[in-house]
Amino acid sequence: MNGRAWPSLLVMAVGVAAAAAAQEFAPPIGALRVKIPLLSGVAVYYAMRREGRFAALAAAWCGIAEDGLSGVPFAASFLALGGAAALLARRVKPQMEEGALSCAVCGAAIAPLLCAAQYFALRLGGRIAAEPAWFVAARAAVAAPAGFAAALAAAWAIRALDWASANVGLDEEDDDGLEAV
Repeated sequence: MNGRAWPSLLVMAVGVAAAAAAQEFAPPIGALRVKIPLLSGVAVYYAMRREGRFAALAAAWCGIAEDGLSGVPFAASFLALGGAAALLARRVKPQMEEGALSCAVCGAAIAPLLCAAQYFALRLGGRIAAEPAWFVAARAAVAAPAGFAAALAAAWAIRALDWASANVGLDEEDDDGLEAV
């Protein structure tokens, strides 16, 4: 590993641990009981703003933490976040401008897919009863703005940690509010 890898891994570990704790202890949104997907926001940040190896590792850590906290069987979150991170890093990242807003838009797109994957995994595992289609669709609809907010918050917070630990330079800062002086 190069010299920059260890601080990057430390920042990632702090980001995943903080997101997992905040996601677990934050109250769910409304009667639909949708949790704010902070762990997927962390995975989106690494897929959109860092190198591929960090994106893969963050997706794995976030997926394992998500599955462990939510009790989803069959590693649904792990596979969904891994696939999403691969798609974002390889296909979406080169086409979008780098920044927190790009992360937020991708977080809004990924959160409903993660919500649906978790529902179907729980359903196939026999852990929950079938819900009406409108309920599943409403949860996915609420997950989109929650994913936007979670990815935006994760992008700002982890970029600040990356900057403070000298993992990223100031020359590439744009819309994060961390402008060079």
